[in-house]
Amino acid sequence: IAAGFGAVFGTPLTATIFALEVLAIGRMDYDSVLPCLIAAIVGDQTGRFALEHLQYHHAIFNLSIFREQNASQWSGMGLINVGKVALGAICFGVAGVVFSELTHGLSAAFKRLIRIPILRPIVGAIIIIALANWIGFDYLGLGTMASPKHPDHVCIQSSFLSHGARPMSWLWKALFTALALGCGFKGGEVTPLFFIGAALGNVLGRAMGFPVEWMAALGFVSVFAAATNTPLAGIIMGIEIFASDTPGLLNSPFVVYLAISCFGAYLFSGTAGIYLSQRIDTAK
Repeated sequence: IAAGFGAVFGTPLTATIFALEVLAIGRMDYDSVLPCLIAAIVGDQTGRFALEHLQYHHAIFNLSIFREQNASQWSGMGLINVGKVALGAICFGVAGVVFSELTHGLSAAFKRLIRIPILRPIVGAIIIIALANWIGFDYLGLGTMASPKHPDHVCIQSSFLSHGARPMSWLWKALFTALALGCGFKGGEVTPLFFIGAALGNVLGRAMGFPVEWMAALGFVSVFAAATNTPLAGIIMGIEIFASDTPGLLNSPFVVYLAISCFGAYLFSGTAGIYLSQRIDTAK
């Protein structure tokens, strides 16, 4: 888990914590820290080496609000801002539950209604194609960035812009992804969780008068933390992804907001989770 996560996302510290945290809710095996860290670093460096020679790179997300002249108004904590983040955390936790329950519910429905396994992905694909033609093609694929042919499509990167997501974007992405997973296409649920969280954060930021890209960043990691029950990994990911390309961000309240958002979302997601094999060691 650590090696694969580190290679795919380029976040070796997050990969280490995630591998330790995801197996059992409320318990971490510290004997595995060093092996997981080594695996994550090797996976990350191998991935970076391959990407460099293929002339690609991991997606970069920076929070420009911190560099703008009016960013001083966000330099202090303030009870109002903390309250907005806490309210957002509840919404992110609920979004994690919605995605998890949708995925498991649709999987059970496909198995119950379609007895022949090979037909499930065929039927699911037909439903997804029909939905895409009705709703739009924004919610197909990973959704990291819009294609050059459709620059106006909603995606993760657009969610960091003031009007880069629509009110229902997060829910449509959850439905499309849950359909794909539920009908038998396995894997690829983590990046859509980033999409769901960033799009929901965009909507919440605009509604609450909070910096859109900050709330999108909080949603990016918090929905992931809620759906996988890994709040520590969510916090570390927020630091690795956003702070590494935004100088001075670690000295702002953003990291504290990360902690409030990830742990709040984790608590409000209950026992729901996308991994059925995940054990509950300590109740929330």
